[in-house]
Amino acid sequence: MGYTLADMKGAGYRLEELKMAGYTLSELRQGGFTLQELKDHGFSAKGLKSVGFTVKELKAVGFDLAWVKLAGYDLIDLVDAGFTQKHLSQVGYSDKDLKPHFRKNDNKVVQ
Repeated sequence: MGYTLADMKGAGYRLEELKMAGYTLSELRQGGFTLQELKDHGFSAKGLKSVGFTVKELKAVGFDLAWVKLAGYDLIDLVDAGFTQKHLSQVGYSDKDLKPHFRKNDNKVVQ
């Protein structure tokens, strides 16, 4: 009889051990590990996006804009998460890309 992730976690196995044992990111998330724990154990922004974490959540645990952008989130998701026009332009978005999302000269998001 096999053990469930909950059994393993309850027995004191650490995330890194469960990861090495072959549990997937999706299973680890469903097993109750926090986003911070998953990030701290090397899961990428792209991987975390694939299991449903939002830009706001990734930003809250310290992923920088460059990594979040590389994960494949849409520009509107980055804007909604509070990244500024200045920061978005620094990671390659053009004024043309950003103009529909910000009012001129005040960096405020257009609703």
